Amino acid sequence: MRRLKRCANPRCRGAFYDRSKNSSRLWHDVTTYGNTQNVRAYRARLKERGLSTSR
Repeated sequence: MRRLKRCANPRCRGAFYDRSKNSSRLWHDVTTYGNTQNVRAYRARLKERGLSTSR
């Protein structure tokens, strides 16, 4: 059952079957969590560079 995996987002209950050759695929539901995750990563990069998110 190595190929049956859960979404990478801990709050998501989604699951998927990993068909990748080495069984290393990660996944999250882009329609539900994609934008939230992308914004969070973007803001973390800005903070790391010492920039502000406000204009």
